[in-house]
Amino acid sequence: MSNSNKKVDINATDRYGETALIRESRRGELSQVRSLLDQGALINTADNDGATALIYASRYGYLPVVKLLIDQGAILDQADNNGYTPLMWASCEGHKEVVIKLIESGADVNWYVYK
Repeated sequence: MSNSNKKVDINATDRYGETALIRESRRGELSQVRSLLDQGALINTADNDGATALIYASRYGYLPVVKLLIDQGAILDQADNNGYTPLMWASCEGHKEVVIKLIESGADVNWYVYK
């Protein structure tokens, strides 16, 4: 029997809870992120640390990936297990363009104050 009939679970996780979308967003691989989203990858899934694809893309300053994830419906203020949102990560890491994009897209600049 051939393995060619087996369907791959695009949202499968590794032992760290990381999906392919999270991994490719963390690497800044725009074409791979786009392909995974087109294939039905769940955009707001979090890994074992509570980090999402948008958190990683924001943390590492991958503006094109951030834009795509936002356009596809990523939750702007979903925080990781330490309470850090994509905006907080982008700010801490000095990614000005990502900070601007997140704020322009509606990220809550007062998130920590009220939560």
